[in-house]
Amino acid sequence: KEAEAMLRRAIKGYEKTVGEEHLDTLNSINQLGSVLESQGKYKEAEAMQRRALEGYKKVSGEEHPDTLAGVSLLGSVLERQGKYKEAEAMQRKALEGYEKVVGVENLQTLAIIGQLGSVLQSQGNYKEGGAMYRRALEGYDKVVGEEHPDTLSCMANLAISLWSQRQWKEAEDMERQVMETRKKVSGLAHPATLTAMHNFAFTLKSQSRNKEAIALMETCFQLRERDLGHHHPVTEASRDALNMWRMENI
Repeated sequence: KEAEAMLRRAIKGYEKTVGEEHLDTLNSINQLGSVLESQGKYKEAEAMQRRALEGYKKVSGEEHPDTLAGVSLLGSVLERQGKYKEAEAMQRKALEGYEKVVGVENLQTLAIIGQLGSVLQSQGNYKEGGAMYRRALEGYDKVVGEEHPDTLSCMANLAISLWSQRQWKEAEDMERQVMETRKKVSGLAHPATLTAMHNFAFTLKSQSRNKEAIALMETCFQLRERDLGHHHPVTEASRDALNMWRMENI
């Protein structure tokens, strides 16, 4: 809320001093769009992203990185609203531009490949979505290495795609690697490690490896409860899964 208010004030100030089409104004509009998206105000966020994008096109041109980033951000907020076809078109356009302007082995290009994977997966196109995640993962491995957070996030997304395609073994191998690397880099109790642990437990359960799944989810629940409290949504998610699995196992 505070960030939203500050950005709205900044936009008014910039519009008054440097004009509506100045990059400082457009960047603030863009940031406001992202803040609104994070608050779940998707319709207003979309309007802001469209406004910023039109400005970037006019000021910097269709192929400028600022414009292409704006295209991808608009794609993201469209996906949040379930406007998948338009979101996919935006991410493909952004990707084509980034590949041309900055190349494939660029972090922003790789992020957009991952975004395209996400919107394809949202439409149930797990095969092509998974292929995008694999492509992004290869790039992250090469550019920032296996232990970088971006690499691990991409690997986790690929694992979810594999899980959705019932490719349990490969999903398990990926999730185990994500969990162990997160543990090594960030520690056992880090939220990202616990998210990986939670997902890995579900993959084990999907293979009827009930004892392993319950033991892992129990550890995840205990650490989340200790650090986040009993009523935090992620603690409750782990607790609910754990209770259900225990009942099934009686």
